[in-house]
Order: sequence, then structure tokens, then C-alpha cells
Amino acid sequence: RQAITKWETGSGLPDIENIKILAELFKMTIDELIVEGTSVSNEVSHQYESETIYDIDMNKHFDIHAEGVKEIQIISGKDEKLHIKMQSNTIAEIEQLYKIKLEENKNKLDILITKKAELSEKLAKEEVKILIMLPEKYTEHCEIEGNAEIVNVNNLILNRLEFDGRANQIYAKNFRGSLEFNTMSDTEIFAQQ
Repeated sequence: RQAITKWETGSGLPDIENIKILAELFKMTIDELIVEGTSVSNEVSHQYESETIYDIDMNKHFDIHAEGVKEIQIISGKDEKLHIKMQSNTIAEIEQLYKIKLEENKNKLDILITKKAELSEKLAKEEVKILIMLPEKYTEHCEIEGNAEIVNVNNLILNRLEFDGRANQIYAKNFRGSLEFNTMSDTEIFAQQ
């Protein structure tokens, strides 16, 4: 009780183990629990990160394929760039263990994020997060095909987002546009506008 009183009054903070328990209890991601309105500039940092940035100069249909990871987070950004961040707190060589391939064809951009064989599917699903920031100005439609424990749509502005694949939990918060989720597994969906 003393610890909780300290958290509530701001005189103390929970340690990481308690944060994990609280996130599970409230059915939230750790990012949602710690940071309200997550964006690239205020997100919880990870010990290891790799970022790919690609300039966008016109409206695009984004088609994203991502293999087994713990979380796929999609947000909108104010700049005219696509940002893809691979994040982990335990995998130092994350940049070498994933390949990001971009194929542009007129109004469409295919994004293929593949895990190399050296990284086990189990470890990837426990430790790897993908953060994709789409340029608000040039994003109308986004399709995601993936396999993740969590799909987190937060602060996203577009006409339409489609997700096809597997996800145990889907969080949608502060979004504008239509969202369509076609999952091949039992999925808990939490939505708030």
C-alpha cells in the first residue's frame, strides 16, 4: 500500500516488474501506461534501436508485411517521411537481424520487414517492437499483413487502415479514419477515439 500511495502522489515510481504487472492488469501496453499519446518524440526509449527513414513526396498506398514480432505500432507523423523503427531492450544486433525492403511503384509503397533465420520466432515475439510512423500529409490508405502479439494504432490519421494476420491484442486510440481488422486468431480489441 505504501508503494501505491507513492505512485499516486508522485513521490515514487513503480519499477519495471510492477509496470509490467500494471500494464497486464489494465490490458494496456507498457507504452500506453507510461506515455499518454505516444509519438516518436515522446515514446519510451529502448536500449537498442534501428531506424529506416524514407522521403515521401506524394499520396501513397502503404502495403506493409511484417513477420512475427511482439508489437507493431502505427502512428502518424507531421514530417514528410516514413519512419520504421526496430526496437528491443535485449537484442543488441537488432539492425543486423531484420531486413527492411522498400519497393515503390507510382502511388504504392511496399514495405517488407523480414526476420533473419539467426533470430528465433520465440525471441522475436518476446522482445521486438516495430514502430511505423506514416506521413500524415501523404497517407490515405495502409494495409498491414503481419503476425504480432500486439497491434497498437495510436494517433493515426488516414482514410483507411486494414490489418490481416494474427494478433492477440489490438489497441486503437486517437485515430481518424476507418479501421478494418481481419485476424486469423482469437483477438481482444480495445478501441477509443
